[in-house]
Amino acid sequence: MENEKESTLLLLVTADSETAGAVAFHLDYNQFCLLVVKKIGDLFRFLEQNISGIVMLDAQIPGSDEFWPAFRASSARLPVILITTRELKLDPDAQYQVDEILYKPLDFLEMNKRLTALADMIEMERRLQGEQRPSPEEGRPKILLVEDSAVQRSILTRQLTEHGFEVLPAADGEEAFALVRSARPDLILLDLMLPRVDGLEVCRRLKASSHTASVPVVFITSSRSPEEKIKALECGAHDFLTKPVTQQELLIRIRFLLRQKQLVENLAEQARKDPLTGLSNRRQLMSDLSLEMERAKRYGTPLALILLDVDHFKRYNDTHGHPAGDEVLRQVARLLTLNVRAFDKVARYGGEEFVVILPQTDLPGAAAAAEKLRRAVEGHPFLGGETQPGGKLTVSLGVAGFPEHAGSVDDLLNRADQAMYRAKAAGRNRVAVADPG
Repeated sequence: MENEKESTLLLLVTADSETAGAVAFHLDYNQFCLLVVKKIGDLFRFLEQNISGIVMLDAQIPGSDEFWPAFRASSARLPVILITTRELKLDPDAQYQVDEILYKPLDFLEMNKRLTALADMIEMERRLQGEQRPSPEEGRPKILLVEDSAVQRSILTRQLTEHGFEVLPAADGEEAFALVRSARPDLILLDLMLPRVDGLEVCRRLKASSHTASVPVVFITSSRSPEEKIKALECGAHDFLTKPVTQQELLIRIRFLLRQKQLVENLAEQARKDPLTGLSNRRQLMSDLSLEMERAKRYGTPLALILLDVDHFKRYNDTHGHPAGDEVLRQVARLLTLNVRAFDKVARYGGEEFVVILPQTDLPGAAAAAEKLRRAVEGHPFLGGETQPGGKLTVSLGVAGFPEHAGSVDDLLNRADQAMYRAKAAGRNRVAVADPG
């Protein structure tokens, strides 16, 4: 039986017994366990124990103004939800450290939703811990602002620009569709009531497109109808903010969603990569190969595949140890990447086997590419390579192509595999092309 997911600790920091009682009554205890802290000083004593969880801070607790500089200076990295009022303006320290914001009187459905989102973020960051993560794209995050009111559009554009965002303003849905085609935004702020095409339909069309399906959409509207909010979330929106939206709330929501989007993209990238070499893993290889096979069939272009295996790799591991063997695999991966074209794809197939996909490449070209890779590995000064048979570390390579050898992905891999074993049987450190027929 699988272990149940461990509850996330919620540190509620408030001196208000009414707030504490209401949160305690409405909290989802299937996901969270609650600890109420009545003084800021007591909170820091808990944080010194390096606990994990979420801090929910009542902005009206005595000493809350001293919390932010001390929290920033501490080693604590817990996410913070601020409970406040719309009239209370946050200082800059708070504005850049708050992960989520809730306004009194609390909406407890919203509270549990935002707590769940933060707990999911903690889990994503835990899964990514220690992994080499893809760097976010350079430049300022792009916000597509779809708002028919010229005044509101101008105000929001100025506020967002001042806080480091690049704003793409649109007055209606048609302008928005044109902008997403020319410059893919990182997040979309969308008014519900728009001329020609309403906000719900704009959202549906954005979510139906593969180019924008993963882009967070936030509705900003004067409508307070629960039905409208449900419709917005059902059509794929990530959030629903009711006007008037404070600048601090807007910025906190945007930063949270952009951070969440980056984490999701990093996890998706991690799922496609082999953790040892950084190359595409077998799952991604099969996806890429299927795509290239379909493309080759559609356009009548050749497609070639190289499957290679490190010769006598078990002997190397037994002699030098598995850490040294791992380093050999990393270096082989790098050599392969450096010696193929930019649009070729290199993947780790499993163990000491690698695959190179060569789009628009005939058999003679693929054989020449394989020979280039063979020489690159043979000539590389691997640590301990002199202990291998022949005094160097080498690879054996098999080449197969479409349409000559196979009409399916599995057949293409099988034919390349058979050719690679012929290369090994013939003495290793050589290239073999699959037999015709």
